[in-house]
Amino acid sequence: MDEKNNKRINWLRVFFAAIFFITPILFIIIFRDKIFYPNVQVNSYNFWRFLWSLSCSFVSFSILVYHNRFLVNSPFPTFVYYYPFLFLIISSLVFSACHLFPQSSNYVFYYISFSFCSIFSYLADKFWENIISVIKKKVK
Repeated sequence: MDEKNNKRINWLRVFFAAIFFITPILFIIIFRDKIFYPNVQVNSYNFWRFLWSLSCSFVSFSILVYHNRFLVNSPFPTFVYYYPFLFLIISSLVFSACHLFPQSSNYVFYYISFSFCSIFSYLADKFWENIISVIKKKVK
């Protein structure tokens, strides 16, 4: 049977989609006073802003997981080990890139980081393929 033609819902995928969506939203709601501040604080590692980027990655990935709820294969090992590590990498890169420029370090950070983390996380299944293809194009 073809995976895409399957009409049975994989409830484990729906469970992970709910976890990946609800947990970051609750985190943002609970710690909103620490996450949202208009200017970069002096002598701060901006840990809370990094967690904002990480939360955005998980929320957008939950949409992808829910969209693929009809896939038959089990999400267990990759959704617990691979994707959270990948989102740490994506969030770190976006967070670092946003803080390179003073213009994006202020309140604009939230818009930029949300956009890039969402796009990169939604494309997480093809993340390494896209990076390798860019490298191959540069080498040629």
